[in-house]
Amino acid sequence: MATILAEHPKQQTGSPSPRTPRHFRSSNPNHHLWRNGRLWWIHFTVLFDGWRHGSLRDKIDYFEAQIMNPLTRAVERIKRDHPAYFRRHFEGGAVAEVLFVGLESGSPVLLLRYFRATSLASGQVLITAQRRDCPGNCPSGIAEAFLGEKDAIEKFRAQNPKLWRAGLVEGIRKLIEMEIADKPELVSPPIDILRIDRNGPQWIQRKPECSEIKPSWRP
Repeated sequence: MATILAEHPKQQTGSPSPRTPRHFRSSNPNHHLWRNGRLWWIHFTVLFDGWRHGSLRDKIDYFEAQIMNPLTRAVERIKRDHPAYFRRHFEGGAVAEVLFVGLESGSPVLLLRYFRATSLASGQVLITAQRRDCPGNCPSGIAEAFLGEKDAIEKFRAQNPKLWRAGLVEGIRKLIEMEIADKPELVSPPIDILRIDRNGPQWIQRKPECSEIKPSWRP
């Protein structure tokens, strides 16, 4: 499943159906687009068999190949129906960010994919993948990846390079709280913190409504 979050331009709203919401009806060409307050969501699901085979990097390569067409169609529809929003938020920037983490040979691996949109002279949209991997693109052996709303986080990190000396968990919690304070209309609690190491995933902080989950784990 892939989801894109976009700010919603002001418009009139209609009365929702008491049975099937309009955005879920097959007769609606924009059934994968829906509004939540002043935000637009794009929701589509990609299913493929290759996910169960090969290394983590092989799976990510397969994911990239499979996601390109549906992601391109979704972004082209936004450009067509909401051109001003596309120019402001998507043109030349990231339309989707996906982070994969796992273990390879007993060591943690982080694979980050940014999908960026560029308008072509033909009016079509070209989606390209920008890759950042660790090990790979992290000479120090340490990688940071901030997805979604992150303006306050990146500004603070640039001014505080020694943030992690206070501890990873406290540092992460502080950064998220800063982004919540900066954009409360887009980022809000509760905060969930999950640690993944060679012993498997471990919840450091999770919302009380969620029960403890013990996933199957094969290092």
